[in-house]
Amino acid sequence: MSYGSAYSSLFVICKTVKQRDELLARFQKEKPGQGEFIAELLSASSPLYIDIDFPSGEVSRNLDNYLQELDRWLYENFNLHLKGHWQLEVDDGDFRCEIAEGKISDAALNWLNAYTVEQINDIRRYAENMYLPESTSVSDDPVFICPSCKTRSIEVVMTDCIVSEEIHYQNGELVYGFPKIHDSLNSHYQCCNCGWRLPVTPNPVDDSVLEKWLRRRPQTPDAFPDYAEKMFQLIRRNGHQAVKFCNWRLDLKAKRSMPPFFLPGLCPTAYPDADPSLDDDLRMICRDFVHHALASECCQEAPLDKTIYTASDINELEL
Repeated sequence: MSYGSAYSSLFVICKTVKQRDELLARFQKEKPGQGEFIAELLSASSPLYIDIDFPSGEVSRNLDNYLQELDRWLYENFNLHLKGHWQLEVDDGDFRCEIAEGKISDAALNWLNAYTVEQINDIRRYAENMYLPESTSVSDDPVFICPSCKTRSIEVVMTDCIVSEEIHYQNGELVYGFPKIHDSLNSHYQCCNCGWRLPVTPNPVDDSVLEKWLRRRPQTPDAFPDYAEKMFQLIRRNGHQAVKFCNWRLDLKAKRSMPPFFLPGLCPTAYPDADPSLDDDLRMICRDFVHHALASECCQEAPLDKTIYTASDINELEL
């Protein structure tokens, strides 16, 4: 019996072409997940991606159980997990559902009904500023400048690598040649010098996402002031434990940042595992705090005061 309609963006990433071919063959034969799904190559440009879809838009009430059964089959037979999300439309409303490491989570989408069109547009702009790269034109040669150490080199960290090296004898000793990478998955990008991780979720098999991010984001040294580093240096000089910036407040004693009271829908951010006495942790807190504050600029009245105010205690800061 149909429970509702669903639109899938589910997939699995194989480690090798051989594993992919075996997975597809066994999937057709064994039909894991009660036969509720179809599996096919996503595209020729992504040969290790397998797209998992629903044969029709109608899904069963037991969809979560079938997905978890499929995930167990993938893990037990291929040491892989199902990934991605799907949108579910039922009588109770619309939901975005996700699966990762065999666990399913969901969030209702109909909460926007309580807001006006103008407010929804404000929320959308805030989300785009918070989670999407800024759209701006740059030169044909994208440049990366690390916000932490200002160097300009990026490296990709890869996992699940299959590497070979040629071995030969030289003067009676074994000599190894240059490593050759046959299969690998991109884990993340980072600065070669200091290890600062780029806020980019990579495509596991190519670098198109990185190039797009570099081309769309301003990377010139004077493109924007480094408020986070200025904040870090100021706190280290005066020893204060409270900061106000763009109407946001940061309490280092409580290890929590707080949005302006007049911006509804935003929640405080806690840093329970951070130690502000350590430079790396304090820099991380400052970067995250500044990122949230600047992203809310579109929702506040202009001009926005970007002066960094500090005090010894959060109660000494003006609201």
